[in-house]
Amino acid sequence: MPEFLLDVIRYVDGLPLLMRAGILIISALVEYIFPVFPGDTIVIASGFFNARGNMGLWEIYISLSIGTALGIWLTFYVGKFIANKKITAAWLGKIISPEKLLKINQWYQKWGYGLLLANRFFPGIRSLFFVAAGMSNMLFWPVLVTGLVSALLFNSALLLVGYLAGYNFEIISNFWHQYTIVAYSLIGLAILIFITIFHIKNKKKTNTINR
Repeated sequence: MPEFLLDVIRYVDGLPLLMRAGILIISALVEYIFPVFPGDTIVIASGFFNARGNMGLWEIYISLSIGTALGIWLTFYVGKFIANKKITAAWLGKIISPEKLLKINQWYQKWGYGLLLANRFFPGIRSLFFVAAGMSNMLFWPVLVTGLVSALLFNSALLLVGYLAGYNFEIISNFWHQYTIVAYSLIGLAILIFITIFHIKNKKKTNTINR
């Protein structure tokens, strides 16, 4: 965990409650707009400042939930905008055929809530889950509830780590480094498998046409 980020969090911990809450809300929201933003690091830091500083547990949970709800709302309706606008739909059609897009939508309608429940455990691509939900015309309120439950479970784990670690920044840093490596490795593996399956299916289709 970078030292400058810890200095920022120490500063935030000393602010009045409403200002601390506002900063946590914004940090949770910004993560959906800029996935590289270290939102999870801030959650962990909030945990050990709950143990040793001024941040209350309910303050953290409520603030993060509000920010998460705003992020889900924003990305969900970005997905709906993409699906409903002819310009973006035409651009999307150059990347993927309407038939395959329909299959993805049908698949997401069937399994989407399971993916949304797991979204918080995939750093860097979380917002894409809700963009896809919007594009698939899923109902907003079930999407919101599922996303909030996922955030609650994941944030609880991070807050517990931060709480138990206290001010031991080295433990926090090592934990987050290992988690990030594992998470991104799994994401890379999933993308590789998807590309491989997609390539095999296209090759079979091409061979069938050539016959």
